[in-house]
Amino acid sequence: MRAALIADPTNAEARLWLAALADDPRESVQLLTEVLQEHPDHTRAAEGLRWAYDRLEAQRTASASLISPVQARAEGARRRWRLSMPLVGIVLSLAVIGGALLFMAGRGWAGARRPAGTVLAASSGTATPAGALAPALATDTATPAATASSVPLSPTATATETARPTATPTVPPPTATPTPVPPTAVPPTAAPAQEKPAGQPAASRAGKWIEVDLSSQTAIAWEGQTPVRRMIVSTGVASHPTVTGTYRIYEKLVSTRMTGPGYDLPNVPHTMYFYRGFALHGAYWHNNFGTPMSHGCVNLNLRDAAWLFNWAGPTLPPGASVVYASDSNPGTLVVIHY
Repeated sequence: MRAALIADPTNAEARLWLAALADDPRESVQLLTEVLQEHPDHTRAAEGLRWAYDRLEAQRTASASLISPVQARAEGARRRWRLSMPLVGIVLSLAVIGGALLFMAGRGWAGARRPAGTVLAASSGTATPAGALAPALATDTATPAATASSVPLSPTATATETARPTATPTVPPPTATPTPVPPTAVPPTAAPAQEKPAGQPAASRAGKWIEVDLSSQTAIAWEGQTPVRRMIVSTGVASHPTVTGTYRIYEKLVSTRMTGPGYDLPNVPHTMYFYRGFALHGAYWHNNFGTPMSHGCVNLNLRDAAWLFNWAGPTLPPGASVVYASDSNPGTLVVIHY
């Protein structure tokens, strides 16, 4: 099939077969979207696209709920280590304090066992009786006071206090908490100025214009006073109503991604923005046309969306995927009412 597609890039059947055989649902979505861009009325491609998105959603749900045993064991080990850190710090601190106390007690015990008349020789460090030093002291009359070289009769014990380590509690490292990131809406690049109806009756309008009736959930493409095509649509629900008024299409995209609270829809086909984030576009994720279903946009079935995209202004240049309205390439008028 890939060889057939390389030989003929416009071969829709080859793309359909490759989409059906693809292991990755994202590849199926890409192939079926390409078929619909070239053949907007292709019924099998539209049905296949809905099937591919169902597979993609199932794959995402399965991936989100799957946690490997290795990850679970690693998380348990990290949790036990964080809980044991304060206890380890206390045990180490007590061990250091105990060692210091034993060292000081040992020095005190050795000093208590030494005879009172015994001094340490300055040169060799061996014990010498105090009486052996008496003749030397008796002949030393030139210097009545003890000099730096004289040896004291009895040792002066200088107690040196060993600094005790201060127990520092070990604080477990903070557990990283992911900050929820709100979904990012993909707004239109430029916001248009709203065109007021200015009391202009429908019968007097000239040129192409689109009427959306929220009460009957229908859209009509008009040329002057002549209806060209009537379409069943799905507009905004009560909590996200579609705006009313008179506007002009200011941006058209062959496909785009739409995200917001509770939804993330890639490759939304034949999108035409007419006011801020409100647009007319195709909907592949439901088939309940005639009933309000959207967050404010006007949903059309894939066939009607492709036809209206090609019929309405601004005209898309050959090979382009997006176009903005201008004075030389104006957007079609959109009138929305109940």
